[in-house]
Amino acid sequence: MPELQVAIHLSSTAVYTVIGYFEGAPENRRVKIVAVGLASNEGFVGGQIRNREHLAQALHKSIQEASDMAGVKIHDACLSFASPAMASKNDFRTITVGRTNEQGEITEHGIITQEHLTEAYEMALDELVRQGLGAQQITRQAVYVDGEESKDAIGQYAAQVQVANYVMSLPESQLQQLSDIVESSGAEVHSTLFDGVVSAEYALSAEERSRGVCFIDIGASTTKVCVYYDDILLFSRCFATGGNMVDMDISADLKLSLIEAESLKVQHGTVSLDPMNKSKFLPLKRRSGGEITIMHYRLTGIIAERYRAIFNEVFGSFDEYLMGIATSGVVLAGGAAKMDGLANFLSENWGVPVRMTHPNAQVSICPKNLSDDNITLLKSYLEDNKLHSVVGSLLYQQSDQFLLDQPEYIVQYDAQGLFDKVSHGWQTFVQNIRKWF
Repeated sequence: MPELQVAIHLSSTAVYTVIGYFEGAPENRRVKIVAVGLASNEGFVGGQIRNREHLAQALHKSIQEASDMAGVKIHDACLSFASPAMASKNDFRTITVGRTNEQGEITEHGIITQEHLTEAYEMALDELVRQGLGAQQITRQAVYVDGEESKDAIGQYAAQVQVANYVMSLPESQLQQLSDIVESSGAEVHSTLFDGVVSAEYALSAEERSRGVCFIDIGASTTKVCVYYDDILLFSRCFATGGNMVDMDISADLKLSLIEAESLKVQHGTVSLDPMNKSKFLPLKRRSGGEITIMHYRLTGIIAERYRAIFNEVFGSFDEYLMGIATSGVVLAGGAAKMDGLANFLSENWGVPVRMTHPNAQVSICPKNLSDDNITLLKSYLEDNKLHSVVGSLLYQQSDQFLLDQPEYIVQYDAQGLFDKVSHGWQTFVQNIRKWF
């Protein structure tokens, strides 16, 4: 039996549990999906717990489905989600490495150790605790040795080492409640991750993260944004707006029920304001009986205005530097980003190159122990990117960034170096995989 990895993802519509393993070398890792559990969810909406019991039931169902499909018991998992309550900031800590005199002046250089970098991480955590916050995720951005950036700081002589981390936090009570609910289903949470980061791991190429890119994931109730440059996360935020707002706009403007509004959006929704549609009318059968006609152009205008508001809110939160990075390219993801014409709408109105998220070529299904129906189901999930967040969580757990962000792994450069250390661990893991088969 291999050391299968588990990811649980909470969205406003469903709870996803995925079990998978990895094959291939670290620089070309491929994930094999062994099982998926999916349960509709009304207990966690817009990044907030609305009904603890309903969420617990959805978690239990999702975890049990994945466990039964894989034929294994799930003991722990990584939990990803998004909440508008998340605060994020750049954190910069200076750690004295050398010896100091009674006046605090550095008199002698010292050798940088892992403990110095861990100290910076723990200082960031301590500050959060004093504010009643907890870390949803902390990612390391850079390490500077006496003011000069270094990719290999451990073992160098220096007076000081500076560590830049990107800190994403939530009220400690909110994090604890979510962990408690997951653990009530029999699985412990070993890490929490921001939905935007793990979805970006699935959607973005290494070249895009290096060149500079803005990732926008529009879900039902929230919109998640991450900005990368030089392979460093510079900005992340969760906005309290999403596809459900489109339904509410249509409902309010056209005096329809939310169910009717959603049906109209799904069947005829677009943001392409084609003048040819000004004289086009759409028939709509009312749930209360009878039929009405809706001007297609009017419907399109309502939808376009909501997406315009979403993008205005996103780009309005950027400073000039971040906006400059966004002009390098935007990648869209999420169910609400599938609106017809959205990529062109964004590109034409904001002057940025845009592409949609496509299925990740590094992800496939392991058919062992799966029925034909389950294989067909999982393939359909992968083809329409339904699992992009939860599979992205699996991918992220195997990234160098994730290893470095864990307190026990922070910059573990020894005589062999991090790559050799990871490679050695990977070889052991692959041997375990072979035993399973």
